[in-house]
Amino acid sequence: MTHRRCALRAAFLLLAAFSLLTLPGLGAALPPQPVDSDSIVRFEGEIEALGPLYWTISGSRVYLHPETPIDQEAGTPKIGAWVIVEATQRPDGRVWANAIRVLVGASEPGPLSEFTGLIEVVSDLRWVVGGVEVLIIPRTVISGEPKRGLPAHVRARRQDQSWWALHITVLPSAAEGEVVQFEGIIQSLGPSRWVVGAQAVQVDEFTVIVGEPAPGRSVEVTAVLEVGGRLRGEHLRVLPEDGDHSGTFGGLIIEIAGSEEEQRWRILRLEVGLPASEEIVRVDGTALVDQSRGLAAPGLWAEVIAERGSEDGVRARRIRIERPVGVNLTGTIQVAAPAVPGWWQVGGQCVYVHAKTAILGTPLPGERVQVEGLRLGSGCIWAEKVRPL
Repeated sequence: MTHRRCALRAAFLLLAAFSLLTLPGLGAALPPQPVDSDSIVRFEGEIEALGPLYWTISGSRVYLHPETPIDQEAGTPKIGAWVIVEATQRPDGRVWANAIRVLVGASEPGPLSEFTGLIEVVSDLRWVVGGVEVLIIPRTVISGEPKRGLPAHVRARRQDQSWWALHITVLPSAAEGEVVQFEGIIQSLGPSRWVVGAQAVQVDEFTVIVGEPAPGRSVEVTAVLEVGGRLRGEHLRVLPEDGDHSGTFGGLIIEIAGSEEEQRWRILRLEVGLPASEEIVRVDGTALVDQSRGLAAPGLWAEVIAERGSEDGVRARRIRIERPVGVNLTGTIQVAAPAVPGWWQVGGQCVYVHAKTAILGTPLPGERVQVEGLRLGSGCIWAEKVRPL
C-alpha cells in the first residue's frame, strides 16, 4: 500500500507542473510585455521572418545588435527554426537581443516535451491532457485504456504549430479509500464542491482549509477517493500568491542530498550584478519539478520558485531543470573594472567569471576577448576560459 500510495502521489503532483512552468506553449516563456524601464526577458519561439535589422520570432519583433551572439550549434537560424532569445526590453517596447540560440533547426522536428496531467478530452484525432491539446498521429503509441479523469503521461513533439503525441501512458486510477494529492488552479468554489483544475473535490465540515481560497489561486489538495470516483477533500492548502513567496531565482546545482521525503539542494545563485551566493532549497513531495530538459543533478541549471518559511528556510514550490550548453563568445569587454569573481559584459552578453576561470593575460576594458564556457538557463555565460584576441 505504501509503495502504491507513493506512486499515485508522484503522478498527481506532476499534474500541473508543466503547464504552470511553461505556458503559453510547452517550453515557451511568456512573450515580452510593456515595461517602464529596461528589463531582461527570455522567451522561445519559431523564426517567422529574417531581416537586416530585426527578426520576427513567434509574433515578436526582435532587434539585433551587430555583435549579438548567435549560437548555431544546433542548426542554422532560418525561417521555421526554433530559438531561445535572451534580450533587453526598452521602455519604448522594442526588444533588443543579447543572445540567440538555435534550439532546433528549420528542417528538423520541433522541441520534445514530457508532462503528466488529467485526461479531459479523448477522440481519435486529439486529446486534451492537463489543459494541453495534443494531436494523435499514426505513430502515436498509447498504453492503457483512456478515460476522462484519469492521469496520463505524454511525450510530444512540436510540429507545424501543434504538439504531436509520440507516446501516451494512461496511469491507473486510485482504489477506493486511497489518498491522492495534487496541485491545481481553483476554477470555482461552492459550499460543498470545489473545482480544482479539471477535478471536482467535495468539501464538508471535516475538510481542513488553510489560506484564503479564491478562483484563480493555486491550491494543494489531499483527498480520499470514494465510491463512484468522487474525491472527498481532507486538507486543502491555498498557496501564497506570487507576491508572497521569496521570489524566483536561478543557479547551478552544487549538491543534492537527503531522503525521498525531503531533499536539500545546494544551489549557487547567479543573479546579474549581485555576488554569487549559496542557497539551501528544501524539495519535498509538494514541489513540482520539471525535468523535461534534463534530470536534476549537480552541474545543471535550476530555475526555482520558492517560499521562505519561518523554520525550514527556503522551500521549493516549482523547479525547472535545464542542461547548460557549451558556447564560444567573441566580443569587447564592456565593464570598467573586470573583477574576479564577478560579472562582466562581453559583446553585450552577461558573463560570470569565477575563481576557477582560466584567464590568459590581463584582460582590460575595451579589449576584445574570446570566452569559452556554458550558456546557463538564464542566458548568461559561465566562463571556463577567457583569452585576449
